[in-house]
Amino acid sequence: RVWPVALCQGLSGLSLGMIVPLLPQLVGVLGLSVQDYGFATSVYGATRMMGNYPAAALCELGRVPVLSTSLGLIGASFAGLTAIKGAMGLVACRAVAGFGMSGSMTSSTAYAVDVSNVLNRARTVAPVTGAFAAGATVGPMVAGYLSSVTTMNGTFLASAAVLCAAAGASRLGIPETARRTAAPTASMGQTDWQKWAAIMREPGVPAVVGLTAIFNMIYSGAQITLLPMMLTQNLGWGVAGIGMMFSGMNFINAGGAPAVGRIADRIGPQILLGPACLGIAGALAVLPQAQDLSLLVPAAGVWALGNTVMMTLPQTFISSAVRPEMRVQAIALLRTAGDLGFLFGGACTGSLAAATSLGTALAGTGALIGAAGGLFTAKMMLPVA
Repeated sequence: RVWPVALCQGLSGLSLGMIVPLLPQLVGVLGLSVQDYGFATSVYGATRMMGNYPAAALCELGRVPVLSTSLGLIGASFAGLTAIKGAMGLVACRAVAGFGMSGSMTSSTAYAVDVSNVLNRARTVAPVTGAFAAGATVGPMVAGYLSSVTTMNGTFLASAAVLCAAAGASRLGIPETARRTAAPTASMGQTDWQKWAAIMREPGVPAVVGLTAIFNMIYSGAQITLLPMMLTQNLGWGVAGIGMMFSGMNFINAGGAPAVGRIADRIGPQILLGPACLGIAGALAVLPQAQDLSLLVPAAGVWALGNTVMMTLPQTFISSAVRPEMRVQAIALLRTAGDLGFLFGGACTGSLAAATSLGTALAGTGALIGAAGGLFTAKMMLPVA
C-alpha cells in the first residue's frame, strides 16, 4: 500500500530535479544577483522548516488531503515561475514550494508509518525516500531534454503539470489511514508543543534528533555547498560532470534504500546510524586528497550510502519509539530539527571555507559528523537505566 505514495514522492523528486538546474538560468534572465538567489534559497529552507508544525497538525485530520494539497502547492509554485518579474516573485514562489514540500514529506512519511508495523517499518518507509531520490536523479536529464525541445517556461509548466496530476490521483486513488489513530488517547488533551516535549523524553529520541540536525547541517554544507566548489576549483569539472556526480549519489540513495530498510528491520535502525556517520566522516576526510576518479568515486559512494541510512532510518527509529498517536508529531519534530540544520549548514561551512580553505572546511565537517556518530554509538551501547 505504500507504493502509490512512493510514486507521488518520485514524481515530486522528478519535478524538483527538473526545476533546480533551471533556477540559475531564470535568475540570469530576470537580471537578479547571486544575493537574490541565495535569499530565495534561504526562504525556501525557512518555510520548509516552519511548515512542519502545521503540517503535522493537519495530518491528524487526514494524511491524503495534506499530501494532495501539498503536491498542488508545489506545482502551483513551479507554474508561478513562468509569470514572475523580479526577486520578490522568485522569493514568493520558493516560499510556497517550501511549505508544500514540508507537507508532502510529513504526510507521506506518516502514511508509510501507518501501513507498517514494528517488524517491517524500515523497509516500508524506505521506498518513500528512495523514490524521491530516484526522481531527483532523473529530473535534470528530463529538464535537459525538455529545454532542448521547448522553452524554459515550457519546462516549468511541464513540471507543474506532473505534480498537479499526482495531486489529483493521490486525492482520488489513495485510501486514508489517519482514522487508525483517531481514538481518544491521553495525549489528546496536550498541545502540540507539549507533545514535542513528551517525545523528547522518550529513550534515544534526543540523540536521534540531534544526530539528524547535525547530518542535515553537513549535507547542506558539505554536499550542496562545498562539493560543487571542490569539483570546480580543484578538479576543473564543468556543469555536466557535477550533474553526473550528484546523479550518481542520488542513484545510490534510491537503489540502496530498500536494502538498508531490510537490514534495519533485522538488527534495529539505531545500530546503523552511528557507522553511517563514521562512513561519511571518512569520505569527507579523503575527498580533499582526491585528484582523480580512483579516489573520488569510492569516497563519494561511501558518502552516498551513509546518506541513504541517515535519510531513512531516523524516521523509522522515532516512529517506533513513540506511541502511535504521537507519531506524526514525532516525524514533524525530526524534520524540523533536520531543516534547522540544513538552514545553517551552507552559511556556516561557506564561511569556514572562506576563512580557511575548501579542504579544511571539508575536513572540519567530517570531524563534526564523525564525533557525532561516535557519541551516538557510545550512547546507544550504554545500558538503559
